[in-house]
Amino acid sequence: TSKRTYYLSFDEVKQIVKGLNLKSNNEWSNYAKSDRKPKNIPASPHKVYKDQWKGWPDFLGKNKK
Repeated sequence: TSKRTYYLSFDEVKQIVKGLNLKSNNEWSNYAKSDRKPKNIPASPHKVYKDQWKGWPDFLGKNKK
């Protein structure tokens, strides 16, 4: 049987990611492949949260409000 992974909400993940201070989706990619990424955060957030996805700058907390 396959074990389904339950991810944090999009907003929770964005809060955590913002604190990481990643500057690009390339830095995200390196982080996602590392042992530092928790299991409850998807490596491909743009696929998992496609309904809420507004682009990498938004996800990484780089959008200027």
